[in-house]
Amino acid sequence: MDGLYTMVLGLLIIPIVVWLYRDAMKLARTRNSLSPDEYFDMQNAWAWRATWMLFGGILVILAMIVLLERPEFGVVLLVAGCVVVFGIPSLMIAMQMDKRFFFPPQDGDTK
Repeated sequence: MDGLYTMVLGLLIIPIVVWLYRDAMKLARTRNSLSPDEYFDMQNAWAWRATWMLFGGILVILAMIVLLERPEFGVVLLVAGCVVVFGIPSLMIAMQMDKRFFFPPQDGDTK
């Protein structure tokens, strides 16, 4: 049973690391094509996504430990961890991509 937990944990951690690496590389490539304010906004968004993903990863690790002792609590933690790891960063990306919908331009905005 321990092998199953290790495999599930590995399957959850690999996409997180790949996603963060991909975002970091995208941030590095777009450095010269953005204004300083846009670059700062993009850096800030990346940092928040990374924070939420790491927090969710900690929840998933705790879930793996708790599953061994109390399966009913472990399942709740596992679901919560997956929602935090994949749900919140995805929502943040959707909001960032469709910023005009969530944050319509105000009077005086040039963009």
